[in-house]
Amino acid sequence: MYGANGMLGGVADVVLPTENALRDLYERKRPLAGAHSRSVEARHIETGITFALREFHMAELTTTRLAQLRAAVTAWRKLDNPADEEAARFPRLHEVLASPTRLHVVCEISGPPGCCPVDLHTLIEQRGRLAEADARQIYARLVLAVKAAHDVGIALRSIKPETIQVWQPPAGGWEVALCDLFCAATVDETEEDGNSLRGLCGTPEFCAPEVVLFFWADRMAQPPPAYGPMADIWALGICLHVMLCGCLPFDTSQAIAAAAAPSARPTHPTPPTPSPPLRPSLPLPSPTDSLPVRPLCSPRRTCCVKSMQPTSTSTTPAGQKSRRTAVSS
Repeated sequence: MYGANGMLGGVADVVLPTENALRDLYERKRPLAGAHSRSVEARHIETGITFALREFHMAELTTTRLAQLRAAVTAWRKLDNPADEEAARFPRLHEVLASPTRLHVVCEISGPPGCCPVDLHTLIEQRGRLAEADARQIYARLVLAVKAAHDVGIALRSIKPETIQVWQPPAGGWEVALCDLFCAATVDETEEDGNSLRGLCGTPEFCAPEVVLFFWADRMAQPPPAYGPMADIWALGICLHVMLCGCLPFDTSQAIAAAAAPSARPTHPTPPTPSPPLRPSLPLPSPTDSLPVRPLCSPRRTCCVKSMQPTSTSTTPAGQKSRRTAVSS
């Protein structure tokens, strides 16, 4: 059933004859927290190395989801950690095992031994929102990792705070790992902008509009157009907003309820009233009060940023607080 011509199309590295055969290879420990919360800690009996083990019940996998898993495993095997040390890390895929009723995906656990990593969503909940310096460093690492994936023709399609592992090493700063690669896919580079992907993947609140259209695919006269890896850029923008503001940029509760209605169609109504500002206490920017764009990473990367500094020094009218002072006060 699980051979090269079977249901999994050769995805599994090891085919287990029985369900209990997994016990001869891995010793289950405890459920993992953070971005690995859907996995359990499993110790490889032969080597003693600890991995994250995630199970999928074959009876619960639809044909579409099974095809997505097959594409994700294929893309994961092509993906390696970026050469840039400032980029976020990807957990390495160790192996995939298939038993008669389950699929077992084994990957490394993100974070050094002895540290206490936490997913980005939990960190934001604990702090309300992140300081600009922390958000800048985390976001820069995410951008570099996503770029590295796109450079080898892989779209991640599931970028959100719950699947991003963060921790602070003793030297300070932030280390970041993108842990959920179960929606990743290889793009067809022969298509314009790599627009060869279809299907609704990830969490709708973080999905680009061209991806969300597939929510209504079965109700549309024509299937939605394919999309490409640029959908990941939208998700990065939503993550940045959540880090800095502590909330989503859109109120999706009513939209999701309306979309679930049987007669729902993909429409774009005009709001009856303007949306309230997210942070009423923040002052509006003044044309004469512009700030220079600070580098995202360490000073050695500033050579890539050109024409970012203002050509002249801006002045602040007498009696008016500068924007920097007002924001920090």
